[in-house]
Amino acid sequence: MPDVDFVEEIRQTEQEADARIERARADAASRREACRKKAEAQVANAHRKAVALREERLAEAQEQYEKLLKGAGESDTSDALSLAEEELNRLAGFVAERITALLEHR
Repeated sequence: MPDVDFVEEIRQTEQEADARIERARADAASRREACRKKAEAQVANAHRKAVALREERLAEAQEQYEKLLKGAGESDTSDALSLAEEELNRLAGFVAERITALLEHR
């Protein structure tokens, strides 16, 4: 009965192929899950770094603002008037950039 043996061999081969496909699917799902977890960890780490950087920049801006206020309080009005318009524009641009940068990272 060679025909029966041949049919049985085909069935076994098909079963083996089905088992391999199922193992490949399970392996792919496992790898996807591991990659998802790794990506989540990387995103969380990047978020922590961004928050820390934002807080650092905010502290720097606050410090510069306080220095500017202190300097403005110590100088009289004639000193303020003697500041060149270019310098005032530069400082205004700097403050605007800082505010914009801080608002973008919220």
